[in-house]
Amino acid sequence: PGVRMLATSREPLGVPGETLAPIPPLGLPPEGVTPDEAGRYPAVRLLVDRARAVSPGFALDEHTTPHVVTICRRLDGMPLAIELAAARIRALGVAGLAARLDDRFRLLTGGSRTALPRHRTLSAVVEWSWDLLTPEERTLAERLAVFTGGATLDDAEQVCGDDGLDVVAVLPSLVDKSLLETPGDGRFRMLETIRAYALRRLMDSGELDHYRRRHAAHFLRLAEEAEPRLRGAGQLEWMARLTAEQDNLNAALRWAADSREMETALRLCGALSWYWWLRGHRGQAAVRAGQVLELVPDGPPAGLVRAYAGCRFAVTVAALGAIWLEPDRVEKVRREIDDLVEAALREGPVHPMLPILRAVVTAIAGRREEAAAMLDAYARSDDPWLAASALMIRGGSLNLPGDGERDVAEAVRRFRALGERWGLSEALLTLAALRARRGAATTDLIDEAAGLTAGWVSADDMISTLTRLAELRLQAGDTEGAAADVAAARSHLSTGVSPYALVQVSMSEAKLARSGGDLDGAAAAYENALALLREHLTIPQMLASAYGEYGRTLLAKGDLGGALARHHEALDALGAAPDQPVLSAVLAGLAMIALAGGDARRSAMLFGAADAAHEGWRADPEAAGALESAREAAGPAFDAAYEHGRTASREELGLPATGSSR
Repeated sequence: PGVRMLATSREPLGVPGETLAPIPPLGLPPEGVTPDEAGRYPAVRLLVDRARAVSPGFALDEHTTPHVVTICRRLDGMPLAIELAAARIRALGVAGLAARLDDRFRLLTGGSRTALPRHRTLSAVVEWSWDLLTPEERTLAERLAVFTGGATLDDAEQVCGDDGLDVVAVLPSLVDKSLLETPGDGRFRMLETIRAYALRRLMDSGELDHYRRRHAAHFLRLAEEAEPRLRGAGQLEWMARLTAEQDNLNAALRWAADSREMETALRLCGALSWYWWLRGHRGQAAVRAGQVLELVPDGPPAGLVRAYAGCRFAVTVAALGAIWLEPDRVEKVRREIDDLVEAALREGPVHPMLPILRAVVTAIAGRREEAAAMLDAYARSDDPWLAASALMIRGGSLNLPGDGERDVAEAVRRFRALGERWGLSEALLTLAALRARRGAATTDLIDEAAGLTAGWVSADDMISTLTRLAELRLQAGDTEGAAADVAAARSHLSTGVSPYALVQVSMSEAKLARSGGDLDGAAAAYENALALLREHLTIPQMLASAYGEYGRTLLAKGDLGGALARHHEALDALGAAPDQPVLSAVLAGLAMIALAGGDARRSAMLFGAADAAHEGWRADPEAAGALESAREAAGPAFDAAYEHGRTASREELGLPATGSSR
């Protein structure tokens, strides 16, 4: 009775009293780790140890570490595969080995002569396990190889369960025989090495395309079912479901595009475009959508205009920042979107973001009255998400005439009724910004918006939300809360974030430093933001805002010449067709510089010009205080100078001509 036996086996023995202790692959490092961090992971330690045995000078450093990590991850942390790989480092080098792992079965040979034959090559290792499977197990394993990132039981049944194969009966035996892993999330996963072998066998059988097609059709159904549910109360659940299947969705789209399965590719890309937007995968989405659109160079086929339009959405929104300064290109895009939306509507309902995009591009093209009319019509739509979005855009984003705060408050109510967290977050932040302009309380809006998108949006979008929250908290006097938001935004920075996110963090740090009296720290942060903007982004509003705020910091330091130069650069960045709210802030800054230089009358003129452009600058307490100081300093001459400024030309205001500071 006291006897215990410890046995190693590929599968359970199936005897009474047996307790299983599965042995997982060796621990793997994430991408992007430092050499010191990588060296703490067992898979890396094994590779380095065995590599040094054949190449004594081998070491983990900044050059070798990325390749070592790639090798370990591509080989799934399988000890024997790693040992076979290490034996090749002397001949191929670590970079050459990492680049050739797609052909791992030909590459990883020549193990120890004292090892069993089945341990001398990677192919022999897998073949030995494969030969011990039943015919049904081999068939299912081969078909499961079309999944990337694993499969649920339902997915496996839908894709693999034809020809009478009983997936439910066979799947558990593949788990027992260590051909599949079950991490506890309801998914079944193959190690990549096993999957590569199974795919090769499926190809040799002539069935690879058949099961790729079944796989793509299955995930197309999922994407099309999920798409409308991403705009309602089930948003988080469907986001999580699509995120869990992201690798499979990408693989299905890649197969459809590579196989020139035009309808599948268009429909899948169109259905995923909004998911990609919500997840912040906008650059990748534009690349994928561009590849799909190459399948239809002559435009959308009949019956697929809506799907085509979804693909165009992914491409267009990613390019908006780049086309802003090119009026001819903006007008071309406007006409294309106009025609596309009209054609898509003739086929049936379209994704509501397409009409919203149409209105935004129309406004960017300078047709503000047309854009306003579109949004008025969309605000009366039977589609509740479209109506709420139109109200939010009309009230807060395009500076159109009307009661913006009332519109956005109604958008908040409608998004809340829908249970749509992304739209509600955007509407709350927009409403808070509008209230802050008139000095109203915003704490309730800030607190509600803070947690709506945490945990499921991209790092870029999380940084955007946190920096906007920080600015609102600063306006409300909550310096401590703003500092916490900025620190949280910085914690989301990684090698994958966009230059735009880096700029947002630097700008927020600058504002926070300035609010705390650290003018040198603020100036340094603004210089960093401007360097990023000049190198990576050409959005005039962002450049002008950064130059203007930097100029205000220099003004606070007493550097009037530097402050004036930065404000002139801000005007130059805005160009001949400036964004009016940003222009008003720059003109108000110039008025403050004139006042500091002792010219109260010129200050009054510039404040008048700022008011004529847009009254948003008055929400800034510092600028509003300077206005009153100018009024007092100018005395009876203030009103006339102010009114003259409201109608004065650039030359009359003493401002440089557009482009003169370049």
